[in-house]
Amino acid sequence: MPKMKRAQQPQRKTPPSSAAPIQAESAPSDSSYWLPRVVHRNYVDLAKPGWPLHYSARIEHEGMACYFPLGSNERSHAARRASEIYRTVVARGWTSTFLNHSREITFAIFWRRHPIVCTYTTLYTDPRARPPSPRPARPDSRRVVLIEDDPKILATLEEWVSTCPDIRLGGAFRNARSALRSRALTNADVCLFTQHPQDMSEQDLIHRLASLPRPVPAFAFGIFEVSDDIFASLSGVQEGYYLRRRPPLGMLDPIQTVTRRSTPSRHDMDSHINSYFLGILDRTNSEMTSPQPSILTSRELEVLDCVRKGYPDKQIAQALSIQPSTVHTHLKKMFEKLGVHTRTEAVMKHLQK
Repeated sequence: MPKMKRAQQPQRKTPPSSAAPIQAESAPSDSSYWLPRVVHRNYVDLAKPGWPLHYSARIEHEGMACYFPLGSNERSHAARRASEIYRTVVARGWTSTFLNHSREITFAIFWRRHPIVCTYTTLYTDPRARPPSPRPARPDSRRVVLIEDDPKILATLEEWVSTCPDIRLGGAFRNARSALRSRALTNADVCLFTQHPQDMSEQDLIHRLASLPRPVPAFAFGIFEVSDDIFASLSGVQEGYYLRRRPPLGMLDPIQTVTRRSTPSRHDMDSHINSYFLGILDRTNSEMTSPQPSILTSRELEVLDCVRKGYPDKQIAQALSIQPSTVHTHLKKMFEKLGVHTRTEAVMKHLQK
């Protein structure tokens, strides 16, 4: 699954975003252009607890786009800030912009592939970030090793790990081979690595980590522009999928309990991950079949359940013996009732309330 395209890695492509694109080549540098385009983004309070409400802007240039927090809740000031960032992108490129400006990313960890299940969250990069200082940790805290080629995203993930309870950073590396040569893996309990590592295949890395004297369970993560890009990139998965938004501190919930055991194996983790997500689905199904009143009709609930399983519109129509146009009608009504605009939002709001 592709990661958000980066300037220094032109071979990676960004999944199509549901947000309305801004045509960067015709966007003036004047701040008046950005006045109607600055927005309040969701989940700021989870990504940066204590941050004041601020505007953000989606800036696009040469086929790449990112949301940038603008550090102000005064619209005209935020628009000027967006204009400054846009001019930096055009004049100096994305790499320089990322080194000097914070940006919003969606961070998703994929715990299973068949079916696909993941937790995801919103994070903000910090251009001033430095690797966090080691902090006191419980004796049974588990070590997480990170592999990510983008230095600012790697620093962001290091900061994230430093905030997770009962977890400590075991090492952070720009590529897989450096990690495998390091002694950090000797005591690592889990490895989180970027999808499509630059210096070896994903399967080769997983195999080599599993072949160490003390095997290290490994899970891939992806970096996306927005959460809908995860959903869009998985459309049509026959085995189904389950995406669960979590606050940053809850991203490791699927393995939080098992990591307290001594020497957890991949089998231990897989069993715990299965139990974690099956427990959520059981509660979800119970809520959907409970006698409590719902704002959705029974047919709309059936359509929503198919959406949750990853069915495209044609497959939903076949499963429910209705026309594809009827599926579109049900989706439109569901969006209106739930106050959402996308399938991801509908699933998250109704099934994970």
